[in-house]
Amino acid sequence: MKSKSLFSISSFALALTLIVSLSANAQSPLITDFSIFGGQTNTTGVTTPASPGLGVVLSSSTSVPSGLVGSYVLVQSTGNSTINGSIYSNGRVTLANSNVIGGRITAANTAGLTGSILSVGSSASISGNIDVNGNIVIGGGTVSGRVTQPTGFTYSGPVPAGGRTIGAPSLPVLPAFPAEISFPNFGTTNITGTTTISPGSYGAMTLGGSRTVTFSGPGVYVFRSIKNTGNSNTFSFNFQNTTSGNIQIYVHGDADLGKINSQLVNGGSANRIFLETHGTGSTSTNGTYSFVIANGSSGSVSRWLGTVYASRAAICMGSGTGSTNFTGALWSTTQVLVNSGVTIIHAPLATCSIPNANAGPDRVITCSTPSVSLTGSSTTAGVTYSWTALNGGVISTGATTATPVVSAAGTYVLTVTNTSGGCTARDTAIVTGNLTPPNASAGADQTLTCTTTSVQLLGSSTTAGVSYSWSGPGIVSGGSTASSTVNQVGNYVVTVTNPANGCTSSDVVAVTSNYSVPNADAGTGNALTCTILEVNLSGSSTTSGATYSWSTTIGNIVSGAN
Repeated sequence: MKSKSLFSISSFALALTLIVSLSANAQSPLITDFSIFGGQTNTTGVTTPASPGLGVVLSSSTSVPSGLVGSYVLVQSTGNSTINGSIYSNGRVTLANSNVIGGRITAANTAGLTGSILSVGSSASISGNIDVNGNIVIGGGTVSGRVTQPTGFTYSGPVPAGGRTIGAPSLPVLPAFPAEISFPNFGTTNITGTTTISPGSYGAMTLGGSRTVTFSGPGVYVFRSIKNTGNSNTFSFNFQNTTSGNIQIYVHGDADLGKINSQLVNGGSANRIFLETHGTGSTSTNGTYSFVIANGSSGSVSRWLGTVYASRAAICMGSGTGSTNFTGALWSTTQVLVNSGVTIIHAPLATCSIPNANAGPDRVITCSTPSVSLTGSSTTAGVTYSWTALNGGVISTGATTATPVVSAAGTYVLTVTNTSGGCTARDTAIVTGNLTPPNASAGADQTLTCTTTSVQLLGSSTTAGVSYSWSGPGIVSGGSTASSTVNQVGNYVVTVTNPANGCTSSDVVAVTSNYSVPNADAGTGNALTCTILEVNLSGSSTTSGATYSWSTTIGNIVSGAN
């Protein structure tokens, strides 16, 4: 079986070489140059994809930091996507608002379509040249390159920094999709739980959640179908410290991986993993997807490593809420749908000897640990390291070392380059943030009076396990507890600290005073005589609500002392 696998991959590489030879007089990107490539015309024996049909569709908040994006029919975005490379289409390109394109945009319009062949929304940022065989409409933003169109077509949009040329646009020759591999027959042993498997033929894989399947060594792994559910399952690719050979996964039916985590063990890289599915999408939600990955929930990002080729139906990346980190390449003869929250890092099937790349474990940034060191490594001698920060990440120091210091949550891509041959490999580390401050309440304001000379401040927090610290002018006791006793007027601040992440919150309570002295009038004096043995004293006060108390040092109060 292994020899058949090697022959298939060799045939694939030969096909790529022939494509280059036949197109030597034109721009001829290889299919391995594409992070995403989907949709071809005049296809037979494939499942018609859902609207908008053949092509590549990117939803909002998708990121393609490297590699090309291409289609024979349509490249479309429905939200704010970021593509650092170029977009090549033999048909149309339709982009929504706030798209960032770091490379070129070409649209060959080989079918002679009318209307806008390149349509871009507002707030666009296009760094490279634009070459389009048709009309162009760009709603606003910046075009840093040159715009080239044949005579008779219109341009509406920002003034191109490189000018506008009427003439033949420079259009690349797109590669052909690989020929389908002739799969060995699938087996009868179903995979339903945590296990280690060797190259061979198996039945259906149906993991129910929190299961791990270890692929033990390079070779061909054949499945009838894959339908995983539940919490994130794990594919562990154990390359056994080999320096050559690929892990090739062949799926006769659909491959629905659900929420997935992929990891490398004992060397290897995403460039040495290849999955091809011959499914028609009959078991997917809309009957058109033969390869599906669901977004992982918060704190559990879905991850895939390797190139995926769906030769008979569509690919759906990142279904549901959450996020997915994909390292490899996505190719479908019908459609590649990339949903919100997906980052695609270009690491295609290798056609040369590549180094090992390991970005190390994921890390967490907290208030008490605002920066962490990543621990990249490679078992290949003579390599160089380069890190790229995505999705809000910030590299503070060491971007060209194995162990950079980072100071923000995000996705960090390690690129390892073999200096002897120039081949590269990539791996990613995810840094999450535990920066939620605790709840803090200093309680109600308090008042000191002539009779209440000290008060108790009542701090509290709905966050479990916190500690308290009070500051202010007259703390008598309890300065490091929730309740503090104070005896002076002023503002008192309680600081609440969550020991789980070192984050703090503060609240202020005011202590005021009420020392107002009431008005007192004992009235006019009276005299006692031999005949006047008792007199009435008439006290009064203009202070509302005052109480009275009489006292004497010599005389005798008969009644009414209060």
